[in-house]
Formats: sequence, structure tokens, C-alpha cells
Amino acid sequence: MRAAVFSDVHGNAIALDAVREDIASVGGVDADWVIGDVIDMGSDPVGCIELLRALPELRIVHGNGDRAVVESDADALAARLPGTAPDKIRRELMNVEEAAWARGAITRAGQFD
Repeated sequence: MRAAVFSDVHGNAIALDAVREDIASVGGVDADWVIGDVIDMGSDPVGCIELLRALPELRIVHGNGDRAVVESDADALAARLPGTAPDKIRRELMNVEEAAWARGAITRAGQFD
């Protein structure tokens, strides 16, 4: 059995498509295993979902970035921030904004399920 194992797509459908083309160019695989962080941070989380859903033998383990998109919760973030350094607060807030954007894009496309 030949399997493609990849992770950290981070919403980059162009890169994911290039990986899929490369895999096809060497004869394909019997299964695809994605080990996290498919939809967060990048410009095309919907495109990534669509590309992955087209794969017949796909197994996915959700990463922390994927979980942040699904469970985006400003209250949970606020609970973690007391006493936190300002630069860490800025990074955390940016992560929440990115997750909220991805969640909105996925929801609008009817792909959140």
C-alpha cells in the first residue's frame, strides 16, 4: 500500500493542489493521510476542503489550527490572557481573527459540517 502523508496545508489550496499533482505524477497512492492543520491561516480554506473531499481514501486527524477554527471562542482566549506579555496577546488575538475569518468562509460555502 502506498500512502501520501502530509500536514500543515494551512488554507493554501494552491500548494495542496501542487502536492496532489506531484503525487499523481509518480503514479498516485492508495490512501491519503492528513495529519492536521488544513484550514487555518490561509486564503482558501474552502478550496482545501473541496480538494480533500474529492480524495477517495482520505483519513484526517485535525490539528490545533483546525480545532481553533471550529471552536473559536473569544471567552476562552480572554481567560488565558491575564498576566500575559503584550506581544503574546497580539499573536493570540491575530490567531482568533484568522480562525474567525476561516470559520466564516467555510460556513458561507456550506462546508462547516
